Amino acid sequence: KQLFKDKSRCTIGLKVPAALQQHLIQIGKVYYNYTRCNVVERFHIQQCYRCHGFRHTKDECRSEVVICKLCGKDHDVKECRNREKLFCVNCSKSEEHKGTANSHHSSDRT
Repeated sequence: KQLFKDKSRCTIGLKVPAALQQHLIQIGKVYYNYTRCNVVERFHIQQCYRCHGFRHTKDECRSEVVICKLCGKDHDVKECRNREKLFCVNCSKSEEHKGTANSHHSSDRT
């Protein structure tokens, strides 16, 4: 799953079997969309706690409203009344993952 990409770097997150993971780490690189990406075992992805977007913090966030990480509505997670109805705001914006948006919340790492 591609997390973000710009002209200066390529970062993708892959969930692979352990044997393939070790092989990729040993090789040290993968190619995605004709772009060479370095392989690391784990990396930190900066995520905003205001809008739950990536590559910025809540202090740098441009969103005018707080988005609930559980249901995706415009309220703080402490005020959420839809805790059983999970919704990922990031997957809802992705054509590739739109169908999975109702299966997890916005801070889910799986």
